[in-house]
Amino acid sequence: MRTQKPITLLLAVVALLSLLIATTVLLAQESDDPARVDLDEIKEDTIRDLFDNEGNMVTPDDRLASVARTHKGGFGGFYFHEEDNTIAYVFMRDTSDPQYAEDAFRSAYSKSHLIQQIIPVQGDYSFDELVEWYYLLNPALHKNDIRPIWSGVMELRNRIVFGLDDMSVVEAAWRIMDNLDIPRGAVVFEEDQISQPLAGGDNVEDEWRPLVGGIRHQQETGGVDCTIGFVTERDGVDGFVLASHCTNEELRVGGLNDAVIHQPNNPYFGNKKVAKETIDPRLGYMNHPQCPDKDFYCRYSDAAFAKLNSDKEIDLGEVAKPEDVGEKDVSPAGTTFKIKKESSSFETGDIIYYVGKETGWRTARVLDTCIEATLKAKPLGGGVGVRIVCTGRAQITDDGPKMQLSKGDSGGPVMLPTSGNNVELLGIVTSGWGYNFHFSKVGFIYFELGRSSRWDSCVRNC
Repeated sequence: MRTQKPITLLLAVVALLSLLIATTVLLAQESDDPARVDLDEIKEDTIRDLFDNEGNMVTPDDRLASVARTHKGGFGGFYFHEEDNTIAYVFMRDTSDPQYAEDAFRSAYSKSHLIQQIIPVQGDYSFDELVEWYYLLNPALHKNDIRPIWSGVMELRNRIVFGLDDMSVVEAAWRIMDNLDIPRGAVVFEEDQISQPLAGGDNVEDEWRPLVGGIRHQQETGGVDCTIGFVTERDGVDGFVLASHCTNEELRVGGLNDAVIHQPNNPYFGNKKVAKETIDPRLGYMNHPQCPDKDFYCRYSDAAFAKLNSDKEIDLGEVAKPEDVGEKDVSPAGTTFKIKKESSSFETGDIIYYVGKETGWRTARVLDTCIEATLKAKPLGGGVGVRIVCTGRAQITDDGPKMQLSKGDSGGPVMLPTSGNNVELLGIVTSGWGYNFHFSKVGFIYFELGRSSRWDSCVRNC
């Protein structure tokens, strides 16, 4: 049954956030102004963390660049020891004074867990240089028909990285860099595959009543089946968040389909209808360096909201917990993770979980905190392609044989473990290829699907 808790989340009037959405994802290129948020009206920390004091979108890269500008030594990013996350390695242009690394890291790192050792390592570039070059180079590549399928500044490599599906364009990219006076050593071009929006598959998960996150759902008309992200109350309306591309048979992102959602599937007989899609913002052009190509449409998240049928119930803040990593079976029946907190803040190297209907409970390590991800999905209503800005990127790290992210895991909740079965909700699975996957941040999900006075997605303490 739903767990009640005090209301402490998003406070904004309907008219304000309707206007905000209209100016955030710019439909029909009505404006070239970046999205802005009235922070005096928005009280939800998961959204507030994503914007500066003037209401402009600020990425984790921008914040690390600010650390580099305000601290001595040429801070260039950091990463953690693979087996001991109490040991941090900090890229510095000047490694002669360990205090430089200590000061920069303490300012850059936002988590509270104990760091026992901070080790300076030689960095070739300061983070503010890398961000400046990336913001110059990314739009320039797109203007010259070189369109990376993902890109960003990787703090764990002290480099700008572009994932390409056609390596024959690299020489042309070098020439563009030379014209911009960007050193070739600062940029890595590597071969990758276009991220597949993860939907479909033939696994049948059990029926859950009340509904929780991390379980199978199926869209009625096309048979597309994916994973419920998290159950929630949005402005007093019970429902759940799922992947936008899972709401129609063509896997198209954005735009309301009025999709009828079944759990666990759409049977030949009987009634498994549990919800109907009610919110799914259209795509548009966004004036930001992570959406530099007007042939592609962008969104902050690949997410939609489905309103619960009146005769159904949710277990607020609950996510199905398989009996072990790599498993889909839940024992004892009904065991769940407990969402105690929501956050858009996570770090490179963090160990996280997701639960997908196809591959179950998986562990992963965060590779990037803010990547521009291109999907194979097309915009609803036509268009060239879709980009989701500032997604997280992670790699599955389970012990033993790795299982690749699979069709059907789309929408699965992404969580940071805290203690016991308690977790912090970070977002939902958006796309992936092999062992790597992208996930939409919960703050951007609330921001795009907002237009309400509050969200309520935790058991308590949110």
